[in-house]
Amino acid sequence: MFSKQNRKKTILIVLFLTLILGMSRSTLSADIRALWVTAWDLNTPEKIDKMVEFALDHNINQIFAHIRYRSDALYFPNRFFDTYDNPEPRSYILNGNYFDPLAYLLDITKETDLEIHAWVTVFVATPRTIENIADNHLYKTRNEWFTRDFLDTQMSYNSYEGAYLDPGVPEVQDYLINVFLDIVNNYPVKGIQLDYIRYPDSQFGHNPVAIESFHRSGYNNSQFHQWKEEQINRFVRRFYAEIKYHDPELIVSAAVISDLNRARMRYSQNWTEWLEEGYLDYAYIMSYSPVDEVVQKELDEVKKWKERIIVGLRAWAENNRPYSPDLVSSKISISKKLGFPGIALFSYSGIRANNNPTLTNALTGKNSPATTLTNNFIFGYVTYNHDIALPRIPVYLNDGKRITFTDENGFFFFNHLKPGNYSLKADKGINVLFSSTIGIPATNSVFPVKYNLSFPEMAKID
Repeated sequence: MFSKQNRKKTILIVLFLTLILGMSRSTLSADIRALWVTAWDLNTPEKIDKMVEFALDHNINQIFAHIRYRSDALYFPNRFFDTYDNPEPRSYILNGNYFDPLAYLLDITKETDLEIHAWVTVFVATPRTIENIADNHLYKTRNEWFTRDFLDTQMSYNSYEGAYLDPGVPEVQDYLINVFLDIVNNYPVKGIQLDYIRYPDSQFGHNPVAIESFHRSGYNNSQFHQWKEEQINRFVRRFYAEIKYHDPELIVSAAVISDLNRARMRYSQNWTEWLEEGYLDYAYIMSYSPVDEVVQKELDEVKKWKERIIVGLRAWAENNRPYSPDLVSSKISISKKLGFPGIALFSYSGIRANNNPTLTNALTGKNSPATTLTNNFIFGYVTYNHDIALPRIPVYLNDGKRITFTDENGFFFFNHLKPGNYSLKADKGINVLFSSTIGIPATNSVFPVKYNLSFPEMAKID
C-alpha cells in the first residue's frame, strides 16, 4: 500500500483486483534463551564479536539487536532495495563510523544457531537530549507528529524515555510501517520485535490531528481511552499483516508491560488481544521485579497465553548493588515450572556491568516447546481515486458472515481463516476501489480468493 513499488503499480491493482489470503507460519526455537543487546553494544565490530562470544558461551540462542534506537538507524536504510521509504538518519551512537552493525552481526552468526531478531523502538522517537540528533531527524522535520498532553502541551524530549510520536496520527503509522518493512526487505533477520508499542502515559494522545481523527471516529468523549487503545491495536494489526505478507516465516513479537491492568489503563497496550486475535506471534513480557513473589503473580495472571509468551527477566545491578545470579535463576525456575517456553534477559550490558556474567547454570535445562503458529488472513485497503484512504467503511466477508471496518488508513483485516474461496464486498452505498498489496508470496501462502466486486473503477464520493 505504501511502498514506492505499490504506488507505481496502482493502475495494475485496479485492473486485476488482486487480493491475497496469506498464511503465516512462525516457530521459535523449542527452548528460548534470549538476550537483549542495546545499541551501545553494537556500534563497533569488536563489541559485537565479544557479545556473540558471550552469547555462545552462555547458552543463548536468540539475540534481540537494538538496531533502531530513537528514530535512527544502526543499519543502512534502503541498503539494497528502496521499495519502502526510509529517510531515517544514521544513529549518533555509531559516532560517524561507516559501519553496518546489523549486516555484520548477521554475517558472523550465520554458521551458528543464534537467531538474530531486529529490536526496534516504535513510538518513542528522541533521546532525552537532542544535541546529537541529525538535522533530518523526525523531531526536526516532523515535529507536528509528536504527542501532546490534555493541556495541549507537547511532550518534552527530556521527560520519560524521550518524546513520543502520537499513535493517533495516521501518517505516523504509515511512516513507521515503511521503515520496518525496509529493514526486513534488506536484512535476513529471523524476526522483528516491537518495543515501546504504547503511549508514554495516560495523559498523552492529544495531538491535534489525533483529536480530529477521534472526533470523526464515532467514539464519544467518555471513550477516549478505548479509542487510544484501538490506535495501538490497529498499528500492530497492520504491521503484522504487512510483515507476514512480505515473509510468512518472520517472527513478529513485542516487548510488553507484564502487569495487564497497568498495560491497558496507563499505556493503552492491550497485548493479550494481539495474541488472541492472531496478530502477534509472541509476547515478551518485561517481568523485571527483583522479587520472586511478584514475578510469580505476574506469570500466574498470564499463564493462559503461556504457549506464546517468553518471560523477560531483569539481570542488571542497580544503585551499585549487585544483582545475584541466584535471583535470576530462581525466576527462571518459576517460569519453567509454569510451562512457559523460554526466558529473555535484559540485558547483555547489564549482565556485564553487574560483574557476574556466569549464568550458564541458570540458563541450562528445558522449557516447554514453543508453539508452531499457522495463521491465515486476508487484508487490503479501501481507497478512492487510487490513493485516498477511506476510513470507517464496512467490509463484508462471504456476504456478511464476518464484518469489519476500515481504519483511518483504509486498512481492513480478516484473520483465523481456513484455506478456501472468499467473497468481499464494501458498503453498497459507496463506490470504492479495492487496493490490495502487490506481488505474490510463496506458493504455499496463497489460496484461491473469489471476488464479488461490482464497483466502477473510478467513482466520485459525495
